[in-house]
Amino acid sequence: MPTGSRRPEVRAGPRSTGSARRRRSALAARLDLLEKVAPAIVQSLDGDQIVSTVAEQTLRVIDYDHFRLYRYDRDADCLRLMKSVARADPYSRRDWERAGVQIRLGEGIAGLAAKERQTILVADATRDPRVLYLPGSERLTEALLAVPMVAGDRLVGVLALARRKAASLNPNDARLMEAIAAQTALALVNADRYAQAEQVMRDERERASILADLERNRREFMQIASHELRTPLTVIRGYASLLDEGSLGTLPEQARKAVRMIIDKSEEMRAQVERVLFLARLEEGRPVYQMRPVDLARLVEDAVVRLRPLLDLTRGSVSTTGAQPGRLWVIGDSDRLALAIDNLLQNATRFTLDPPRIEIEVRSAQGQAELRIRDHGIGIPAEAKGRLFDKFYRVEDRRLRNVSGTGIGLYLVRQVVLDHGGAIEVDGDARPGTAVRILLPVAPVESEAPAAVEAAQR
Repeated sequence: MPTGSRRPEVRAGPRSTGSARRRRSALAARLDLLEKVAPAIVQSLDGDQIVSTVAEQTLRVIDYDHFRLYRYDRDADCLRLMKSVARADPYSRRDWERAGVQIRLGEGIAGLAAKERQTILVADATRDPRVLYLPGSERLTEALLAVPMVAGDRLVGVLALARRKAASLNPNDARLMEAIAAQTALALVNADRYAQAEQVMRDERERASILADLERNRREFMQIASHELRTPLTVIRGYASLLDEGSLGTLPEQARKAVRMIIDKSEEMRAQVERVLFLARLEEGRPVYQMRPVDLARLVEDAVVRLRPLLDLTRGSVSTTGAQPGRLWVIGDSDRLALAIDNLLQNATRFTLDPPRIEIEVRSAQGQAELRIRDHGIGIPAEAKGRLFDKFYRVEDRRLRNVSGTGIGLYLVRQVVLDHGGAIEVDGDARPGTAVRILLPVAPVESEAPAAVEAAQR
């Protein structure tokens, strides 16, 4: 070419310019269509529906002959075919989904795309050694496209397309499929999470139903067993009391000690039966209280009498100070309040290493009736203070392995006190032992008592 001469300018002819314009126009139309396809994919939380929607919507963007969607099985570390849509022979000659196709990572175009997490485009399958032909399939002249579905760092699966013509899939198709794959991965991850949450809820409902049945059976058994125990316990205690009083003849001292042990244990069992029955009523939401004026000091005095056999056996002592019987009244259910006081006194007697020493004070304090019970026992460990009133909770102490109990006593005490409009406090740092303080509303003056009782019963 002569020096200074200009290179001839090459201009596209009308035909090539029109062809490029048509390709750009077609791509723009497909991109517009893709914007409509994406919302259709992510709007469902059903995995099967998402898979079917992806197959349908992909066809609107890319005219494929065979569509396949693989899900990654993390446990088996392989791809499993979940959806196959064949629109032409020979793809339609086989039911690919029923064939249970599995592909290892790195195996074939789909497995390689999953392993490398990169899109793979094959112009002619017959010329690419990476192509995997499954049993029963034939070698075809076809274009293949495999796009990994990835959400964050999680491999979800692979989308794969085939066309029965070499070079019939191009990089533009690959980019469109990458956009669809990204939306599909997100939709499937959300569907997986939703399915897992639903399964957890179903499991919880089933577990709750089983627990409810067990709890109902437990309450029924407790009620039946407790009622059945009441009569023989009454008979045992009655005859033992007659023996202790000498009504059936004089007993040797050793025999009298044994009889007192029987009385003590039968009383302990009676109290336990009453606790169980009352607990059953509480759990059913039907605790029945017979509210009337109650002499708190007399209630404590009677509780000490019931405790006396146990104190005699343990060589314990109890002292009572404060208000005398007839001087301090509260509105309440005498049986339930007695149950609460019995529980506290029994705890004060049992949770000690030495002969029990119990101090009881009944007094009026700032317009309320105060009952304070203090023992000189082992006290309460710091870790147990927050759970003392929990149902079935028991303080663990190796020194008291022989002390029996169900862990419902303090729970019932608290419920009774609260149901009477009162409050309860426990000081486990009292030196020595533990101090329990109960506050109850004082009954109004005698002239107002009937109205107060009626209001409390309502």
